[in-house]
Amino acid sequence: MKFSEFEGKITKITDYSHDGKSVAKVFNVDIDGVKLDFLPGQFVMISAGNVPSPIDPSRLKYSSMSICSAPHQKGLIELCIRMPDHPGVSKYLKEHAKTGEKIKFKGPFGTFRMVEEQSAVVFVATGTGIAPLMSMLRHLLHKNFSGKIWFFYGCRSNDDFLYKKELMECQKKHENFELHASFSKAMLEGRMGYIQEIVKNHVFPEDKAGIHAYVCGNPVSVQQQTETLKDKGFEEKSLHFEKW
Repeated sequence: MKFSEFEGKITKITDYSHDGKSVAKVFNVDIDGVKLDFLPGQFVMISAGNVPSPIDPSRLKYSSMSICSAPHQKGLIELCIRMPDHPGVSKYLKEHAKTGEKIKFKGPFGTFRMVEEQSAVVFVATGTGIAPLMSMLRHLLHKNFSGKIWFFYGCRSNDDFLYKKELMECQKKHENFELHASFSKAMLEGRMGYIQEIVKNHVFPEDKAGIHAYVCGNPVSVQQQTETLKDKGFEEKSLHFEKW
């Protein structure tokens, strides 16, 4: 699969804040007219605001961002980006991005993707690690995937529960979709804790043949989640993960 270089225009920005501080933003970017072939789970490199490369200031800095939109959503790229305080493309978007602004793209890249044959799917994410899993989920639902889908998501509180509305609607509309969320800094349904505990205590089918799990988040979290899934009886070949 070849990558290409193109531009897009921001059409919508959704902000998620916690304690008055922006935690993450979701950007809908119009790329109408651009033929972008990618697989759910892949990422693009983006540049915005003429932020210079720290290595070579004469060149633009590009940062890796997972694609949240699914391949069938033509003319659109959706990005879910954590809002940091250190200099870079993300901080520029945090402080200056507005609708109508252009973003430069290179891509797609990456080997984190779904397997062709699977009978059921487990998604596990923390924070903005949800980004590539949303692309995968949207793709499965668009294809009318009939197998069971378990979606485990951990965040700090309701304020930074990314894609909450969409995930809640999925649970209402699709009988094969099961959502489990956990807050580490606030109460959720009378409890609080980390998502690996929810996964650890969940009862999966004894026969896990054909069930594949996709895990994304920071390195420590991903390590914890994959070890938990192994302890639950998932084979290593059925575990797929992306760390950032």
